[in-house]
Amino acid sequence: MDVNTWTRFIILIIYTVGVTATDYYKILGVKPNASEKEIKRKFRQLAIKYHPDKNKDPKAEETFCSIAEACDVLSNPDKRRQYDAQRHQSFTSSSSNRDGFSDFDSKMHDSFEEFEAFHKARRQAYERAHQYSHQYAHQYAHESAYESAPQHVQKNVSNLILFVLLIVIWIYSKKRNPQRESPISTDEAIHRSEHMKKIREQQQKRYEQEALRRLKEKQAVLLLEQITR
Repeated sequence: MDVNTWTRFIILIIYTVGVTATDYYKILGVKPNASEKEIKRKFRQLAIKYHPDKNKDPKAEETFCSIAEACDVLSNPDKRRQYDAQRHQSFTSSSSNRDGFSDFDSKMHDSFEEFEAFHKARRQAYERAHQYSHQYAHQYAHESAYESAPQHVQKNVSNLILFVLLIVIWIYSKKRNPQRESPISTDEAIHRSEHMKKIREQQQKRYEQEALRRLKEKQAVLLLEQITR
């Protein structure tokens, strides 16, 4: 067996250990014979629990990516078949070695090609899973900006109307009681206008927070639907 074959053999052993350690069935909490429907249902439950926007644990994003990666592989028949083959090979390698190395060189090339194909699919699945949380954050930021723009305009118009209304009241009261008016009355009107403006801003802020919370929940549901299609 030449050096190149030995190199591939060592890499395959290292990867086999990695496949054994990364048990997608254990990550999702399902049996190896679980159906695609069961896998997706379990993924929805775990994704909602560990989504970074809902779970503030520092490891939530890493857990979410692992869950999404496991679902991406196990819900795809081709990827799942490759994963099961590698997983099965890692458990049966010791018994097959007892049969000797007569056909090792001929099988090594095929095994290494399977390893490369599955490793590529696994890496792509993890990258897609890692992008889900960031994609959600960017999408949420853009949509929040779009939704909040009309609210800011509406808030400014409301504040302007309130200020004009206070000025009208002040002018009306001045005409009725001209002797009682002084520069203090103007300051008082401005003070009241600012006070009412602060109250209005606080109410508007609470409204925006509630609207953003609802939008966030809606986007989380849409994201889960996109992942599990």
